[in-house]
Amino acid sequence: MTPTFIARFGRRRIALLCALLAGLAFAGVRSMAKGAPAAGTTASASPTDQVALPAGASQLSFIATAPAEEVELPLTEPLNARIALAEDSTARLFSPLQGRVLSTSVTVGDKVAAGTVLAQIDAPDLGQAAADLRRAEADAELRHKALVRAGTLLDAEVLPRREYEVAQAEAAAADAEAQRARVRLNGLSPRGQVSGQSLALRTPLAGIVVERHAGTGLETRPDQDTPLFVVSDLSKLWLLIDLPEQDLGKLRVGDRLDVTVEAWPDQRFPATVSRIAPVLDPVTRRVQVRCNLPNPDGRLRPEMFARASVLSDSGARALRLPTSALISDGLYTSVFVQTSSGSFARRRVKALRQDAQYAYLQPVTPDELHGGDVVVVRGALLLDAEIGEAH
Repeated sequence: MTPTFIARFGRRRIALLCALLAGLAFAGVRSMAKGAPAAGTTASASPTDQVALPAGASQLSFIATAPAEEVELPLTEPLNARIALAEDSTARLFSPLQGRVLSTSVTVGDKVAAGTVLAQIDAPDLGQAAADLRRAEADAELRHKALVRAGTLLDAEVLPRREYEVAQAEAAAADAEAQRARVRLNGLSPRGQVSGQSLALRTPLAGIVVERHAGTGLETRPDQDTPLFVVSDLSKLWLLIDLPEQDLGKLRVGDRLDVTVEAWPDQRFPATVSRIAPVLDPVTRRVQVRCNLPNPDGRLRPEMFARASVLSDSGARALRLPTSALISDGLYTSVFVQTSSGSFARRRVKALRQDAQYAYLQPVTPDELHGGDVVVVRGALLLDAEIGEAH
């Protein structure tokens, strides 16, 4: 500044002007650092832990909400698991005889009843088994006629008793051979319907055809590695858990599990521990745990990956929320509940259990949070900052 300028305005006026300019500059920098909202969208906050955003506020686009879900409190962190076919309700069907597939009547996904014919197989050994049965039955009939004649001659004291006993033994042997041939043929054709040498391959149980490796013209044999068909009742599945050695004490037969899958992340499926392997896998150092998993609506599929948590025996319940809903200041944990459109209130909670995805909470005061309350699951830090600015 020139001496003339200073003399005209005075030193005191110049000092006041510089202080005013510095204050305006500081306020602008502080507003930029805090990310002040645009004009017309300034948040208002009450002295308590509440914040209200006007309709159309830009902050609302960063906020997502979800209802708090009341669930049973799990005792463990989620365990990795895999869904599999229940082997006790699954039939893997092979051809009992060497032959060739003539035709198939089902495909993968078909629902079949017990006894349904899945394929017709040309099996020469089946015709041989039917012929063996007819031969054995004819021989047995002949032996019985000989026994009747021997009995008549014995009564007339014409035939020695020893020859009569030989006839008895031969008749009994013929009956045994006929029975053996009958059982073998029934094993190959349980319903007793034999048409030449065509073998009807039937399913012994009702279910869904989940695999089919049979095609017209395929050569079959009893010792092949791959079954022609796999039929399973998919309303009953198994849940397999490869439990780490250090977690072996966390599970017992009869424990209830809460199961989730990626396909339906918001759905919970119940399961029950039915078997814990008596030996440890020496390679993986894990114990396989098998659980019964009901699947009445057929939504679950074999080979799905799942997550399973052990539920409390006492039936204790908690509120389940994503971990992104939690706000912690080092001493207390809280969440934001939407009280009305654009209005949110902070509520203190206690985390009973937490994993990478969910937290199981209990409100510090019972009236502050309930199941079904709409909670902020994204943008809670933004609301917390708004309260901090208001104070």
